[in-house]
Amino acid sequence: MNPLLAAAAHVLDLDETPRRLAPDHPTGWRTAHWKIKTATGDRVARAHHEAHAVTLLHAAGLYPARGVHGHLGEGVWTAVEWRPGTTVWDLCAPAREGRVPTPGFEQELLDVAHAAFDALARLHTAGWHHGDVQPANIVVTESGDVEFIDLDFTQHPTLLPLPYPYRGGMDHVTAPEIAERLLHTTTDVHLELTDAA
Repeated sequence: MNPLLAAAAHVLDLDETPRRLAPDHPTGWRTAHWKIKTATGDRVARAHHEAHAVTLLHAAGLYPARGVHGHLGEGVWTAVEWRPGTTVWDLCAPAREGRVPTPGFEQELLDVAHAAFDALARLHTAGWHHGDVQPANIVVTESGDVEFIDLDFTQHPTLLPLPYPYRGGMDHVTAPEIAERLLHTTTDVHLELTDAA
């Protein structure tokens, strides 16, 4: 087992073997109750950033999951409580796969969109910006609430700056305001997020 993952498993007192989060995610694992990431080298600062964002958001009552993190040598591991639910990406799978959506799907999707905008507005009101709003990072819980996951691009005045220039999330969901700035700046220029973007 990866030594960082083993350290996390020990601290979390896991009674199960973590499984890979996704085939293309070599440093992420999950268990029934935790999402665990490990980081070495230039990824350590990013992991620290996300761990502190989770801690601050949880303390402010803006994020329901608590986080834990630790060090082993020059590496770091982070663990965030697993958020049960369905991502918007998975929710939309029938449409992507050409299947006929279930009756009421359109209304369900509209309800999710409104809940996501409300949740995002609460974050913005508190001065937080997620930085990577995309279908895979929006979870619809069993109660119908919407939560945002993967907080490694998150920005807030009390959070240390990102350890690298922020250049937007995934291209196909980048806000027009960010895309415009991307076109007119070099890759070493940090783009500050706004409520509109």
